[in-house]
Amino acid sequence: MKPISWPVAAPTAEQWGRVPVRFSMPLSMVPAWMILIACAVGTFIAERPWEAPEGPLWQGGLTVYTVFESAAWMSMIGLVFGCWAFARFAVLLVPLVLTGVAYTSSHTGETTAGVWWVGAALTTIWLVVHVVMSVRQLHYVAKLAKSAATTETMALGATLQTNMAKAQRYSINWAFGLTIAAVLAWTVVRWVMGSELGKTSQELDDFPWSAFWALPALALSVLAVGQIAKVVWRAISRAVVGNYVWQVPPNSLGPVMGDFSSAGLNDELSTVKKSLAEVTPGCLCWTESQREDHRFDDDEDFMENLNIDLIAATDYCVHHGIDAVNSLTPQDFKRQLEKGWLWSEHTRFPLRIKGAAQTAVLVGFAGHGFTGMIANHRGGAADVREWDTDLAWERESADADVWGSEDSLLPLGGEVDRIDLHDDGWAGFAVRFKHERAWFLADERMENTEPPLLRR
Repeated sequence: MKPISWPVAAPTAEQWGRVPVRFSMPLSMVPAWMILIACAVGTFIAERPWEAPEGPLWQGGLTVYTVFESAAWMSMIGLVFGCWAFARFAVLLVPLVLTGVAYTSSHTGETTAGVWWVGAALTTIWLVVHVVMSVRQLHYVAKLAKSAATTETMALGATLQTNMAKAQRYSINWAFGLTIAAVLAWTVVRWVMGSELGKTSQELDDFPWSAFWALPALALSVLAVGQIAKVVWRAISRAVVGNYVWQVPPNSLGPVMGDFSSAGLNDELSTVKKSLAEVTPGCLCWTESQREDHRFDDDEDFMENLNIDLIAATDYCVHHGIDAVNSLTPQDFKRQLEKGWLWSEHTRFPLRIKGAAQTAVLVGFAGHGFTGMIANHRGGAADVREWDTDLAWERESADADVWGSEDSLLPLGGEVDRIDLHDDGWAGFAVRFKHERAWFLADERMENTEPPLLRR
């Protein structure tokens, strides 16, 4: 894939922390759900169906409005009991369904149509509130991108480009697939309806098949509208903000979740390259890896991942074990800082002093419409591993912190020595332990949160 470079944006921790975030998922969904339930319960009480004599489901011949009213009511009842499953999407889904119920109820002469119109209006207002919050975030992110832009550019690795393109196509394919499915479902509805219109409830045994097919058609249509809106908003967001590689201040709250001092590299810590272990005489990491692999010969998913060039570093390996880590001179240790087998799996990956050399970057962030991908910055380019295909997780207003702290796992004794890494361009110290691989302690943690037992 042709290499490309994007400009770098380096916001301060204060600027990054001021990016507006959306309501939490429950706070977004629950008001719309409660309005829906209130309309359903209020209508049920007002109509007092338990007092009315049992009669036909519709009067006279079957009409288009009767078919759609039945489908809308079934959709509404399904939402009353299953709204939680739609999460944030319910904010859009509920007003659409309520509007459908209100519209068909008005045309069929239902006395409670006004209740549904009020519910549709209230949930639409709630939807508008969310749209305004989204626009506000997008406006801030666009301004921040321009004000925090540096003179630097950063190359994007081939895997990163591929995975970002996959994320785009995935969303578009869903919109296209749902639209096609909705069109096919409405085609079936039209075909079935042609033989049922005008017939009485008695003639159809109180069961119009056109209404049965209209339910999935309506549901697919609403889902397609929502997915199309998502694709359009993503396109608008990326067009307004532009393409940037964001240097996120580590250990700071912002619009996305993640420890940007390590970029999720903990799965590369306490590991050694398989290709290196294989050619190292007497490497127990390789021996242990081979023994473990044979235990999963029947596991197809495991066998497919055998091409990954990382294996666990064995604690007692003479080449990559804990004693091997502690026997290195400080100079030899510093020459191998980026080798995973040196570090405890519970620590963070060493953080560079200069932001431009930060280990983790956020690529393509444009607000919640496109949260971007957390990538590793090594060798002058940002890239991800082949299996890192997910976008960054959006932080919500209820999330008080970033990923769980490693501090609680820090060994409380057995310290061997500390190696100052500042002269080599790293923002902290390496601390070695008798019973544990090395830990990286960033400057802020050394000054503010150093456990008493580690002090000399």
